[in-house]
Amino acid sequence: SLPWDPNPFVDSYDVNPTNAALYVQDRMDFEDLVVRAGLRLDYLDPSVRKRANPENIEDTTTVAASLKYKVSPRLGVSFPITTTTKFRFSYGHFFQTPAYHFLYDNISTAAYSRGNQIIGNPDLAAQQTIAYELGLEQQLSPVVVADFTAYYKDIFDLMGTRFQAAVPTGFFPLVNEEYGSVRGFEVGVRKLLDRYWNARISYGLSL
Repeated sequence: SLPWDPNPFVDSYDVNPTNAALYVQDRMDFEDLVVRAGLRLDYLDPSVRKRANPENIEDTTTVAASLKYKVSPRLGVSFPITTTTKFRFSYGHFFQTPAYHFLYDNISTAAYSRGNQIIGNPDLAAQQTIAYELGLEQQLSPVVVADFTAYYKDIFDLMGTRFQAAVPTGFFPLVNEEYGSVRGFEVGVRKLLDRYWNARISYGLSL
């Protein structure tokens, strides 16, 4: 409830979304070269109806939320440069389905007409990350290995809110419109298991 409105409101929904994923991967060895290639398929059926005309709150016509398909390739390559040095590279697309309550909160209640409310969106897309990674591993002794990893990530379709002008009052639906990027590196040294103990020390920086 709100201080200036004595009438409380509730949000209640009963939905049965379908979320499925399939992932296949193959490893190929060519003498010193190792290639890992994968492909993932994600599927989401929100199994709900949404307002057909959100600009007019008094129009209660609904349409089915769309089905979502996402295909994400993955690729990893590693090979030795010398007998004690190994190089690796990976590239991949990754999708993260929004939490269900972001799809369904307030979509069928009086919250639309109260003004300045955050409204869920059954057609929210999955957050997409495109990641690149380079790595170098150097054996310093039979039991000590140093490694360096650098990475870069582009993140698309992050969730945000956008004001929707409507009659009689506007609201804030959740939308995919934000972007982010991450870059960084990590350097470390590890001692392999020997004489009953192992250890690792590392330093990482992310921007």
